[in-house]
Amino acid sequence: MKVLKFDVIGLKKTKLDFITDILQRSMSIHAFKESLQQLKMFKSVDVESYKDAGIRLSVEEEKCKISAGTNVDFSRRFMPYIQLKLPNLLGRGESLNFLVSAVKSLQVNLSIPLLNKNGFLISSNSI
Repeated sequence: MKVLKFDVIGLKKTKLDFITDILQRSMSIHAFKESLQQLKMFKSVDVESYKDAGIRLSVEEEKCKISAGTNVDFSRRFMPYIQLKLPNLLGRGESLNFLVSAVKSLQVNLSIPLLNKNGFLISSNSI
């Protein structure tokens, strides 16, 4: 897709070259918007195209979230937990998720988007 003018509104942590790279790899405006939504680093994504081969991107970035709750296991015991989500950690779509439960378990999940010529793939590692 050939774009002559590209305006972005709402970026705070996200690096502009990361967004530009996704745009260059996208075959259409629809594919570009889907790629950004798939990253799960934006609350909202709005893409407008203009007749003069220009694009305007408006985004609202996700913020860090702390949540707490309880789960019930098979023996009907309540298991409280605390979860911390850090989306777009370094500005290129990386996310880190911590989950700590009262049963002395810790789960850490790191997701890093890997770009290829057709778009990107999400890589997740759990510890």
